Amino acid sequence: MNLALKNSDSHEWRSIATSALHPEIVYVSYNGLKINADTTCIGVAKSEDYGKTWKLALRDCLFSGGYKYSENYKGGWIDDRFGPTWGENPFSIGVSPQNPEVCYTTDFGRIIKTKDGGNTWEQLYTKRKDGAGWTSNGLDVTTGYSVVFDPFDVNHMFFTNTDVGLMESSDGGASWMSATNNNGIPRAWHGNTYHLAFDPDVKGKAWAVMSGVHDLPRYKMWRRNGLGAFNGGILVTENGGKSWKVISQQIGEAAITFLLIEPSSKKEARTLYACAFGGGVYKSDDGGKTWKLKNKGIEGTEPLTWSMVRRTQDGVLFLVVYRRSDNGTIGTDQDGAVYRSDNGADSWTKMNLPSETNCPTSLLIDSKNAHYLVLSAWGRSSKNRSDQNIGGGIYISDDEGQSWKQVLHKDQFIHDLTYDSRNGRYYACGFSSSAYRSNNKGETWVRIKGFNHKLGRRVDLDPLNPELIYISTYGGGVWHGPSKGDPDAKEDIITPVLAY
Repeated sequence: MNLALKNSDSHEWRSIATSALHPEIVYVSYNGLKINADTTCIGVAKSEDYGKTWKLALRDCLFSGGYKYSENYKGGWIDDRFGPTWGENPFSIGVSPQNPEVCYTTDFGRIIKTKDGGNTWEQLYTKRKDGAGWTSNGLDVTTGYSVVFDPFDVNHMFFTNTDVGLMESSDGGASWMSATNNNGIPRAWHGNTYHLAFDPDVKGKAWAVMSGVHDLPRYKMWRRNGLGAFNGGILVTENGGKSWKVISQQIGEAAITFLLIEPSSKKEARTLYACAFGGGVYKSDDGGKTWKLKNKGIEGTEPLTWSMVRRTQDGVLFLVVYRRSDNGTIGTDQDGAVYRSDNGADSWTKMNLPSETNCPTSLLIDSKNAHYLVLSAWGRSSKNRSDQNIGGGIYISDDEGQSWKQVLHKDQFIHDLTYDSRNGRYYACGFSSSAYRSNNKGETWVRIKGFNHKLGRRVDLDPLNPELIYISTYGGGVWHGPSKGDPDAKEDIITPVLAY
């Protein structure tokens, strides 16, 4: 391209497209285009003469100490928070076959359009709410873990995410803003918030676990380089998230994925438990000021401790440890596990799992029956069953895990379970284009019609209405809708409709 600085390093072409009926019009995505000694550009170039000459139709400029968006571009929340390098230059371009003035581009977070041949561009994925944050146009790419409500203000919500970190809403989810910018959170941890828990008795106080490692507990995150470089930690806020303070210095850098508050502990010095993925369980008896490793009885040197649950009837703790290998084997030191502790994590005892299961993902206890457990699991491949997975789905036990019965097997990849004590209803969500509910203690499950995003993470409860739920997704934002589903919903993913 003749627009680059002479003798500058070569630049990248990522995608190219033309109009089917106007092939002389060409758009190309570029990166690393150096136009002067201090400025490198990324964006979209356009040619109107089959590529003989070019102009930079969309030009985001990167320079020492900062950046400047293309003057002809109207941006959204990703641009506002992260700058042009987060989404990068487009990896896909589409041009109208009839009208070459109309062009769409997509990158790692945005959809951008021009309708005047690149003279002006606008994003299509979000819009700004007057006097508030950003709201969705239905084209989200955020990957969520949970929706968390402030117990003292139901309109104050957080959405824990990977890649974009913690998001906050002050208007009941009508609009959202980033909650990690210049407020005490280490920059290296901005991208991923795995869990947040409010103190039930102290207004404005909450703990969160954040990391530079995204997409846990997916196997891809450690299969090549192990867990040695995992980073992150635990933070506390005393003012509802306006500012945060790191409190895990004693633990050191670790990918913390879950934090549990002991509700019976004194509010001046809470007992806390934290799961370090690849490190084990840590406990604090002073609200997080000091921490002790509590791994007695947990097998392995780098246990993938994922989450915990506390039984309300007697305070017994249950720990979910994720599987290390994804090769389909079972009965090795790569298996996941469930442990229980009857002494506040001083020691742990390994529990039975269903015979074909080695990757538990979550565990729930019925609030009216301490012996009744519901377990979700991630399936594994079976060499004896062509193209089928086993060991996943949902299981129930009425004897504290001594024996298990499988109650959902068609969906082998359940990520999380949720229990609503208001009505005794259970919910499940996973990676097979479906979410489910059960009104009979998990004995049978019904697909929630209307939710059909392929990768569901977790169902969270609407505190104002037990007939509404939130569903976090892996790559599709957070959904809000009827807990019984929508019988009139138009389905656009065939597989779950036929199977369930």
